[in-house]
Amino acid sequence: MTCQLWVRGRAESAGYVDVDVLLSAWVNGRPFPTLTVLGTGNFGRGVYTTYSANPAWQYNAAGWYTYPQFYTKNCGSLDPTVAHDCINGGCIPSTTYNTPGIFANLAACQSGCAKNSNCVGECVSAAQIAALQAATSNLISRYCK
Repeated sequence: MTCQLWVRGRAESAGYVDVDVLLSAWVNGRPFPTLTVLGTGNFGRGVYTTYSANPAWQYNAAGWYTYPQFYTKNCGSLDPTVAHDCINGGCIPSTTYNTPGIFANLAACQSGCAKNSNCVGECVSAAQIAALQAATSNLISRYCK
């Protein structure tokens, strides 16, 4: 079923910009774009990371202060009683990728996976992700020449 692919996060565009934007039509159950770190930088507002994505998307060249979170909307065919997992910021039925189903149902997933909600389960903060990405980029630049 076709639904919508969205992305959210904080990006650099002459300052911080909170992004929560529709990227494209999407087929429900299709894997989200994979991101590859291109590099990091700093405009004095903190470390940002640039990514390339497969498939490509409109914010490919943006500097991200938070890890871009992909999610779907308007998919319509999600069974609210099936166990769900929060994957890249979106609620996906556990049967889609044969994941453990941490949330008992769609409502619990939406509550725990929603923007600005308290984390449920094992959580890594945006600051920790940014620090890991910066360290990875630093190591790659030093050892992968």
